[in-house]
Amino acid sequence: MRMNKNGNHLFGWTDSKEVFTVGVNDSIVRSFKVAGEIVVVEMSYNGKYFAVIYKNSTGDVYNIIGKKMFGFETTVNHLMNNRLVRFFPNGMYFMAAVKDNNALIYDSTGTILFDLTGHTGRVNSLDISPDGRFVATASCDKSVLIWNFNHVTSQFSPYDTLIRHKDRTKSYTDSILGPTDTIWSCEFNRTGKFILTASADSMLYIWNMNGLLYNESFLFAMNSIHGTQWFWPLWNQRSSSYDLRFSKSYILNSYLNAYYKKVYDATFTANEKAIIASNYSYDNFTDGTTSGVFRTRVLYFDGRFTTSEGNAISTDLYISLAQSQTQSEPVQPIQFLETSFDRQIFAAVQYQKSDIQIVARDGYKIVNIPGKFVLFSKDGKFLFYISKGKIKSLPVDLRYIYNLVIDKKLFGNADSGEEIWKVL
Repeated sequence: MRMNKNGNHLFGWTDSKEVFTVGVNDSIVRSFKVAGEIVVVEMSYNGKYFAVIYKNSTGDVYNIIGKKMFGFETTVNHLMNNRLVRFFPNGMYFMAAVKDNNALIYDSTGTILFDLTGHTGRVNSLDISPDGRFVATASCDKSVLIWNFNHVTSQFSPYDTLIRHKDRTKSYTDSILGPTDTIWSCEFNRTGKFILTASADSMLYIWNMNGLLYNESFLFAMNSIHGTQWFWPLWNQRSSSYDLRFSKSYILNSYLNAYYKKVYDATFTANEKAIIASNYSYDNFTDGTTSGVFRTRVLYFDGRFTTSEGNAISTDLYISLAQSQTQSEPVQPIQFLETSFDRQIFAAVQYQKSDIQIVARDGYKIVNIPGKFVLFSKDGKFLFYISKGKIKSLPVDLRYIYNLVIDKKLFGNADSGEEIWKVL
């Protein structure tokens, strides 16, 4: 289950080839069946259209009632398929989709209007700026191309290229910045002035529209006894006071590779006060029973932030599952991780578990509820999740909970003693 960019609809898909949607303020779930095995679904800003991508690298566009509008081709890969297609927020263009080394722009009838050709490697992700003026494409060729419409040629052409380069903000010229490996994802921020990238060299970068790197440092919250680690994208790759890359615990525990090796699918969260990304490794679990790609969700935040006393941020301040960590369980991988708008509440689901742990900022565990696919509403009032095949919501905003308790008596009447107070 996911939320569209406007934050007014939840949508998702099932193993039985079913696409579903519900308004965040509604109780009626609409759904329809599709023909192929679904890899990913994307919903338009206005909640009226779906792009469904299948395992055979084809896709279909449907309207809200499940009527097919047109088909298209794309390029599914083994790791990053969440950003193969995006809808334009408005204007004369309808949708953009990845196809091999290119990106194709469609109108609402399925006609290809533009073929964005310029990458020398497979395109892994694309994004469209909030005003619809720019398209960004991230590629295996270690670059991101930013495209816009050229009124002279009446074609889309590269506006800028985000690529490894010498630091143009410093007086010296020996500092080389930028990705050294495949760029898996790219995302515009809400103003369209910055782009977040995640690459296989384990680096996150924030760029402005002129190709200059904006961020200076990141802290990232490892859900483990090792706490919060840091790295400086402008100077070196990830480092740690424990130097985990060479320690005995690191060699014995391949889980940590997921935090130190590679990163993909990064997105802004909590009103852009943090970043959540998926880290991955090709190493097996320590018990040797699981092969393939190992993934975990990780929370990142600005490493320059300090407390009022001037000290660095607490090493366990943002760890979501700190209560059950032991030396014998150095890492608990996270499959789903979300944070509230004000970054005060976190919801996490461990890998291969169906139990949502809701935790306050200081690590205090609020409640455990059965479910998966956690999503906070844009207004910060609710946590949406799926439990036993049903979409459910939990109020998490204190002012809204106060209204439910005092005005609506939702949790029972404390004065009369009727209905013992309970947690939803």
